[in-house]
Amino acid sequence: MPQYVILMNHSADTCPSASERVRKWTEEALGDRLPKACQEHGVNVTLGPLHLDPSHRTLTIAEAPSIEAVNRALQEGGLIHFNDIETFSATPVPELMGRMANVPRIFD
Repeated sequence: MPQYVILMNHSADTCPSASERVRKWTEEALGDRLPKACQEHGVNVTLGPLHLDPSHRTLTIAEAPSIEAVNRALQEGGLIHFNDIETFSATPVPELMGRMANVPRIFD
């Protein structure tokens, strides 16, 4: 199944450690809303979420049928309200190198 990397970051004033409202929202999202949305869209978290210390950023790796499924799960999970979210498709390097063998070169 395709893999995706999810990077989320927020400002210091919307950090769950600084805002009681955001802390409660995050606990509810991670406790019920996000897992339910992931299940509904076939998203399986394989790593994380991991906090990237000391920033206001997290990293998650997930498997899903499509990037749209990942994005829908994140939206329905409610984390979009205080995070900037970037979602990337991820390719194992050996697979990528195999594909690159057929790509025309522009540099010697």
